[in-house]
Amino acid sequence: MVDPSSDDCHIGPLIHERAIENVEDQVKRSIDAGAVALAGAKRPDAHRCPQTAMGHWYEPTVLEIENADNPCFREEIFGPVVSVQRFSDEQEAIDLANDSQFGLGGAVWTSNVGRALRVANKVRAGVFWCNTHHRNDPSTPWGGFGESGIGRENGHEAFREYTETQSVVIRTSDEPEDWFGNPAARYS
Repeated sequence: MVDPSSDDCHIGPLIHERAIENVEDQVKRSIDAGAVALAGAKRPDAHRCPQTAMGHWYEPTVLEIENADNPCFREEIFGPVVSVQRFSDEQEAIDLANDSQFGLGGAVWTSNVGRALRVANKVRAGVFWCNTHHRNDPSTPWGGFGESGIGRENGHEAFREYTETQSVVIRTSDEPEDWFGNPAARYS
């Protein structure tokens, strides 16, 4: 494990004890349901890495699953946990990605740009990365689909989240108008 105080460390602690307990519970339920921990799945050993004794640290975790019904595949785990599952072809991967009530982000690693765009256009995710992950520009909208939240942060879409549009129509004629009886009065 990299010393968390080092500039080479790119992951920090969770925000509070309840957050790390939630991650531990989700990982335990996932393993109980058949996931195999390939890395992590625990708090770091404070004797091996004393800097982690303070804070709510959880080791980066990789869980291999065989079944998309596994909790680590079905739930958003807000901690350093990723699940991996084998698939046979592109369409199965897309189907697996879209078989979720969530859709915050997705990613694909490939040297085939056509495949990357094809997959990105078929996966229901608010943000989709190709050959990278979690990079975001302030002008790029950020937000999910489904139960991954509503609204958008960043970009023009975020500005619209904080504004309300109002239309003002002013008729300046003194002549009476029959909006319901005269079709020409409605949309002219």
